[in-house]
This record gives sequence, structure tokens and C-alpha cells, in this order.
Amino acid sequence: TLSANIREDFSKMTIADRQQAPILEVQREINLGNVSVGKKTTGKITIGNAGVNPLAIRRVIVNDAHITLTTPKGNIRNGKKADIKVDLASATTDEPAQYSRVVTLITNDPNIPVVNIKLIWTVVE
Repeated sequence: TLSANIREDFSKMTIADRQQAPILEVQREINLGNVSVGKKTTGKITIGNAGVNPLAIRRVIVNDAHITLTTPKGNIRNGKKADIKVDLASATTDEPAQYSRVVTLITNDPNIPVVNIKLIWTVVE
């Protein structure tokens, strides 16, 4: 299996290009709340575009088999928002405690092309 993360080269963008670029708006920490052992919960990561051109989500990465992410279809137009759906399934072997994982988001925002978002939840009995 071969896996690669391809990132865009924004170094040749002019000042005019940057003024027209998309601008990512996203919370850096999302609390999914309490999850009972062996149960499921859902949440969302809201992404906004404060720029001019459409914001494209190139890739969303999470390295946890218990977390499934569903990205919105298409690009996010200027002034609009979209949600990435987060489905979390607590394992029956999880101990009651607070857990966290990092979701990596790769976009076409030249100022922040890669952003890490922390997901936090608490497993309860």
C-alpha cells in the first residue's frame, strides 16, 4: 500500500491572487461530549470560507478506526459554511476516561493549507 499527501505550491501566487484566495475558518478543538462504552455518537466540524474564491477540501485524515468522517460535496463558496460529519463509535474495550484524536485537514487556503483539529470526548460507563 502506498499513501501520499500532496500539497499545493502557493509560492508563485501574486499579491492579487492571494487577495482572491479562499480563507479557511474552523475551530481548532471540537468536544464530542460523553459517549457510553460501546455506543456511538455524532458531531460536526464546521468549516467556513471568509475568502473570495471557493475553498476546496483536498483531504481529511484521521488515524483511528473508530472515527468516520463524511466531507461535504463540492467546494465551499465565499461567505458560506459546510460541515464535516464526525461519527464516533466507542469500543467495548474503552476504559472510562477522556480521549482525543487529531484530524488533519488539507485545503487550498494558501495561508493555512494544513490545519490540525483536535477531537475530544469522554467515555463513561
